[in-house]
Amino acid sequence: MKNRVTPALIEDIVAQAYSAIARPESVIELLAPVAGLDLADAGSSVRVDNHLYNAAQILDQMYPLSPQDLGALDPRTETGPDCDLVMDGHFRVEHVTRSTLTDTSFAVGEQLPEWALDSVERGGSERDRLPRDAKPGLVRLYCSEEDETGSWFMVRREDGDDGSRFLFFALRMQWDEAHGLSFQEALGLSDVEAMLLRHLVRGGTLRSFAERRGRSIGTVRNQMKVLQRKLAVRSKEEVLLLYAGFASTLEDAAANASQPAHRCRNLLRTDSSTIAWEEMGDPDGKPVVFFHPLEGAILPNSAEREMRQAGLRIIAPWRPHHGATAGIGFGLDAIAQFAKDVSALLDHLAIDEAIAFATQAGAPYMIGCLAKARPGVFRQAFGFGAFLPVQSAQEFAMIPRSHRLSITAVRTAPAFARMYQRGMLASIGSGSFHRFVENFYDGHALELAAVRHPELTSVFRRSASYVLAEGIDGPIDTMQTWASDWSALFRELKVPLTLVYGSKDANMPRPLIETLAKRLDLPEAQFLDDAGSFLLMDAPETVARLLSEA
Repeated sequence: MKNRVTPALIEDIVAQAYSAIARPESVIELLAPVAGLDLADAGSSVRVDNHLYNAAQILDQMYPLSPQDLGALDPRTETGPDCDLVMDGHFRVEHVTRSTLTDTSFAVGEQLPEWALDSVERGGSERDRLPRDAKPGLVRLYCSEEDETGSWFMVRREDGDDGSRFLFFALRMQWDEAHGLSFQEALGLSDVEAMLLRHLVRGGTLRSFAERRGRSIGTVRNQMKVLQRKLAVRSKEEVLLLYAGFASTLEDAAANASQPAHRCRNLLRTDSSTIAWEEMGDPDGKPVVFFHPLEGAILPNSAEREMRQAGLRIIAPWRPHHGATAGIGFGLDAIAQFAKDVSALLDHLAIDEAIAFATQAGAPYMIGCLAKARPGVFRQAFGFGAFLPVQSAQEFAMIPRSHRLSITAVRTAPAFARMYQRGMLASIGSGSFHRFVENFYDGHALELAAVRHPELTSVFRRSASYVLAEGIDGPIDTMQTWASDWSALFRELKVPLTLVYGSKDANMPRPLIETLAKRLDLPEAQFLDDAGSFLLMDAPETVARLLSEA
């Protein structure tokens, strides 16, 4: 319900807006008050909008965008267990990090399944390897009954008044040639010893190494003992633990370092505009135009790999006001020029026919381009977790509260988009960016896991370093566009559209999708089990397969 506007209410909101200058993350607290305003009075609307715009301008001056800050953008919070799995002394699960243990049935509050640590078929029990004191152990954890190889975890034991807890830290036991060479040089290993270590890290055994090299098992065991003495450890497991720790140190150093600014090397100048674009996937593959979400036109590594393997050439134009892509106006006005620029880009690349797909906030830009493109250039389009325009009170009631407040606040006072985005960007330097992530996806584990995943964090950082070097108009345009009612764009849609959503999508719940599809005369959507709204993270192989089959 909207609140009747009074001078006192407007003064409170204005005071909150200016107080955000000292604490940028408090912009979040403006969502509900601004969304609740009934600004039927034009004068009140202008007054609130002007003050929000002025406060955002002051934030611009107080918190200039720093390349170092943007390169270190981190959506994760410091709170919570800094490990991947926690269980108590009775093998009851207390914590699971879904971004690491994605394909498992482990559930908080339930017993860890027996097969996770103990399987007769596998010929041994990992329970015996759990530490009995403060000294950590190396344990192979099986994440499903079909998991034949398991994954290595370093396990620490904590003893307290309420009993024991076991903290599992995933060891990325993958052989990296560069890390392996550094490890060999640092510890003076011979080539044979390095080969043996690589074989063990990749899941091999001493016996399989002996068979592969045509040596007796006794010879290989002696080589293993020499390697253990050289590394001053007592077991094969400690050798692996030492390598994993060494490699993890190198990876952490790389991950914590600010990434260099991203450079887009593709730019087309048209008669009246400019458009920049990324190219990914298979350069000789089937052309696919990607209309990117808020996080930018760069694919996560795993999604890019799937696209390449599926024989897809991904062409991802940067949207209006993003990097070197010009923006003429905001919202629907900007889409009209963007559609012309995308058509010019496809002509420039000599692409006669292509597939289109959009994720999340990229949807209105795709629909606008499909409607304006020359006939036949797009023969099929896909929306993967694509936002759809909401209109009625019934539709608004189906949206999660955080999403609903954002849309309503921007519709109520358009300058709120600038204020919100500026506060969010200012929070990067103070280390409180995670508050915006947690506020928007509160209670949605799949979305939080996706946003905090290193692959998507890297995309955010690289995109921010490119887009925001030129200013913040890109994110503002994005917020104003998806907050608007862009239903009219569907009236001109002549390209077949397939909608695909995760069954646990936090932005577009299934009842809302079904209601909107009826109103907009769209086909029934497909739903992917156990996936959220970030389908390029949750189901990249399905996305690539559907695009390749189109």
